[in-house]
Formats: sequence, structure tokens, C-alpha cells
Amino acid sequence: HQYHKSKTYLTEALQLGRNFYGPHAMNMVLAGILNDLAKTELSLDHHSKEAEYYDLQSLEIKQRVSGTGATKEDLFETIHELGFVSFDLGRYNDAHHYFVKALHIRRQLDGGPNAVNKCLAEILHYLGYVDSKLNRYAKSRSYYLEAIQMYRRIFGENTKDRFFLSALDDIAVLEMRHGNFEESRLHFLKILKLKGGIVDAQDATQQQQELAGTLNHLGYLEKKLGRYEKSRFYYLGALECHQQTTPHRSSSSSSSSSNTGVVINKSLASIMHNVGHINYLLGRYDEAKSYLEKSLQMQRYINGPGGTHIQLALTLRCLGSLEFDLDRYQQSRLYYQEALQVTRQIMGANAKSQDLANILLYLGFSELHLGHREQYMSHFMEALEMKRQINGAAVMNADLARAMQNLSNGNGNNRSHFTQFLENRNPSICAL
Repeated sequence: HQYHKSKTYLTEALQLGRNFYGPHAMNMVLAGILNDLAKTELSLDHHSKEAEYYDLQSLEIKQRVSGTGATKEDLFETIHELGFVSFDLGRYNDAHHYFVKALHIRRQLDGGPNAVNKCLAEILHYLGYVDSKLNRYAKSRSYYLEAIQMYRRIFGENTKDRFFLSALDDIAVLEMRHGNFEESRLHFLKILKLKGGIVDAQDATQQQQELAGTLNHLGYLEKKLGRYEKSRFYYLGALECHQQTTPHRSSSSSSSSSNTGVVINKSLASIMHNVGHINYLLGRYDEAKSYLEKSLQMQRYINGPGGTHIQLALTLRCLGSLEFDLDRYQQSRLYYQEALQVTRQIMGANAKSQDLANILLYLGFSELHLGHREQYMSHFMEALEMKRQINGAAVMNADLARAMQNLSNGNGNNRSHFTQFLENRNPSICAL
């Protein structure tokens, strides 16, 4: 694995070859050296562009001498590798093009469309992954299912081969992202059953973390299906798996919990948030608060002072909602204010989104309960305008009605005051 040394030798070999055959020679020896250089570059972090440079030169030579020196196997090797290089560079259409060509050549080499082997299964698997990146759900699903079927034919119905499990995981995530929660759940349950029997002392940590990922996905799916107790069961299982494999470090003395070990792991902080959120949905506020505060502490440590991350904004929002439900409006207001600040830092000061609009709404409700009516209406109007621009006027009726109800409940009948405020801000809104 001394890739830098390998690169030095291969670069020298390429120069010698070009000196001997000529700088623009179409020669299979040069094509082979270029191919090896591409593989070496691909093994080095962030060297995909260099790998593409060498692979394209190799492919040009092989295509020009095809039939007189280059075999289909030679072409397959370079085209297949260009698929991986293009994927690493985020050029998914190019990756799809190369993988389709590689699949065609491999099938010709291995006996036709009914050929079955691990290389073909892996290409089908990658085509599924590429199409998922291109948001081509039907094609992605078709490739994944074909790959899974081929893996099973090669290794058996209940194989624990890592490539098979990876394909199952990928199709489960695909189904989950397209709202097919029950289909996704069944795939993850199959993975869970198979992973539960894998024991490899040398790879125990990775296996535990992969198992935590599967349990975390199942927790999410059960939550989306409205089965909160099952969701909590899976999330807690994911948390237990992760805690068994995650290192700890004491937080600095400046931390508010200086004697507490802070886990340095973003995945664990996310799972901790999920456990807190599901407890919140179940009305277990004390447990929810404990998990969410731990997640928040981890995220502050990981991101550093002033750091931002979308997960941090989600945890702050969840804590804001929890404190609001417990009638602790001052604390709720502080969490929502920070959530708003973090979200705007991530999305941009002038960004507009449903998430921002909802944070503004609930920040406004906290202000109202603290008796800050003008601040409430200011936040509400900003959220209302944002929702109007995103969704159109009709969808704002429910938010408008809720705002009026809050005003009425908070301080007698304030409908006229509220209407006057709206007219001063935006007369067209009163038509709603």
C-alpha cells in the first residue's frame, strides 16, 4: 500500500515508455502503465481527477488499437474504472454511461445476458446507486433488485456477504427516501436478522456501528409509520450499539459540564437526538430533555464555538418545542432564537424555507406567552410572508387562524388590533 512510491516508479516507467515508443504512440504497454497509474491515483485520497486523466489516455489507446492488440477485457478494465472515477468526481451521468458500457462488455465476455457472477452483480449495484443519485427511482430500484437477486444466486438466499448486505441497505434507504416506509422496513429487518449472526472479532467495531445504523433507520421508519414505541425500541438499540464502540474525551473546564465525558462522534449525537425526539413525541418529557441536552452538548463540542450544522438547528428546535409544551416560554424563546440564528447561518441571511418560517412562528408564540405582542406579530408577519412566497396565499389560512386564536386567548379580543396591524404591514393579506 505504498501508493506514493508506486506512483513515482510508474511515472518514470511512463516517461521511459514514451521516450522509446514516441510521445503519442498508440501502444498497449503504455496503455497498461497509464491504467496502473490511474489505479494508484484512485488509491490516494482526493486524486480522482488525476486518475481520470490517466484512464482517459489509456482508453483512447485501447480503443484505437482494438482488434489489433487490445482485447475486450482490456477495454472493460479501463471503462469500469472510469465509472468509479466519474462517480467520485460527482459526475453521475458520466458514471452511468461508463458502468452501462462496462456491464455490456462484461456480459459479452461472460456468456451473454443470463451470465451470473460477482463482478456483474457489483456493476448492477453501482448502477442502482448512480441512478439514485440522479433521482431516477424506478431505474435505481430495478438495478438494485437485479443485483440482490444475482448475489443470492451466487452466495445463497441467506448470505451474509458484505456486498449483498450493502445492496439491501441501499435499496432500503432508496425506498425510505421515496416514502415507501413499509417496503424499506422489511429490507432493514432482513438486514438486522442477517447482521445479528455475524461475528468477526477483528471487525467487531465496524459491525456494531453498521448495526447501529440499521437500527437507527428502523427507528425512523417506525416513527414515520406512527409506531412510536417500536421506534423508541430501535433507537435505544442503536444508541446502545454506538455507545459500545465510541471513544470518550473529557470536555474542557470552560464547559458547563466540565466533569462529563463528551463523546466525539456525530453519529452518536444524531442518535441521541432521535431518542430524545421520540420520547418527546411519546410525552416522556424528562427523558426527552435529558437526551436532547446531551445531544446538544456533544454537538457544541464537535462543532466548536459558533459552529453550525443542520443537526444542531434540529436539536435546538426540538428543545424549544419541549420547553414550550412545558410552559417554560423564556427557555423556549432562547432555543428558538438560537435555532433561527444557526439556520440562517447555514442557509443564508435572505433564505426562505418552510423550516425558517416555522421557527419564526414558534418563536413568535413564545414571545406572545411572555407578553411581547409586538415581537410576536413581527415574527408572525415575517413567517406569513415567507410561506406566501413559498406556497401561495391559500395555504396561510390555518396559520392566520391560529395566530388570531393565540392573540384572542392571550389578551382578550385583539382581532381589531391584529387586523389593523396587518393592514399597516400588508393590506392584501386581510383578503384572506
